Amino acid sequence: MPEPGFKPKQPGLQPEQQERKEWGRNVALTLKIMRHGDRDKQKNLSEYGRKETRQRAKDLGIKPDDFDAIKAIGSSAGPEREIEVNGKKVSMGRALETAHIYADELDSENEFVTRVNDLLNFETIKTPAPHDHTAVYNSNLPENYDDLDEVAKAKAAEDAQIATVNYVFSLHNPEAEAWKREQAGAFAYLVEHYQKLVKKLKNNSRVLIPAGSHGPTIEILLQQALVIKKEDGTEQVGFDNIDDIGGPSQPSDSYNIEIVTDENGEFQDLVVTFDDPDRPQFEMRLDGDRIRELAEFYEELHPVERYNPGG
Repeated sequence: MPEPGFKPKQPGLQPEQQERKEWGRNVALTLKIMRHGDRDKQKNLSEYGRKETRQRAKDLGIKPDDFDAIKAIGSSAGPEREIEVNGKKVSMGRALETAHIYADELDSENEFVTRVNDLLNFETIKTPAPHDHTAVYNSNLPENYDDLDEVAKAKAAEDAQIATVNYVFSLHNPEAEAWKREQAGAFAYLVEHYQKLVKKLKNNSRVLIPAGSHGPTIEILLQQALVIKKEDGTEQVGFDNIDDIGGPSQPSDSYNIEIVTDENGEFQDLVVTFDDPDRPQFEMRLDGDRIRELAEFYEELHPVERYNPGG
């Protein structure tokens, strides 16, 4: 009589073939690309931003058992603060902390690892930025910003971010295009990392990865590689006007890249969805060929680095 847990092998399969059949099939990994929560002028995540992030996680209605695992990753750019995670003090920048808060709100009962991911950090981009982000952002804040209450400050910060992102998207000189391409390449490299990881996950696994980063970096991948299927059936690849995706990202805003395999282990389209129902809900996906091209471009610029995206 077989022992409990005995699993008969399929006849005619070698051990390594049997093992391969148990991994990478019917797997779904959701890579949730997030902009950090509302911040103050010192670039720290504000208390309002922390509360807003938790509320966004609640509003989405995700339950812990919707996924087999939830793991938070994020950029370490900017000032850090120490928070307690699983009984230990951990230093986190605003983007990493946003992803951590989001994951904690969804599944606070289970311990999970929150890891720094330099692919999400704009400071690791080698091509010089075509603008002074802080200067442009601060120049669009009202003079009485420090005297505003937390809600008014959040609105003022939102307007400053919109102005900053619109400014970045208006730049089309060679330096700006090179910076955008490398920035998009970092995110494409991240997508390819998780495609490789999916092949190593057990069949039927469901995984959520909240990934904290910054605006306008999270929009640039979409600008370079998003395919939008319009209502008339035509497809638009990429965009010049950020209003095509409903404008710049808001604090704690996010979009999802679905990395999915079928029952044979074959990858499906990289479907993209926005959490904000007010954003366009067209059928959208990432162009696979463009993702490979951008990832290869990024790897050429970063041949030594082997970033650990926290998988």
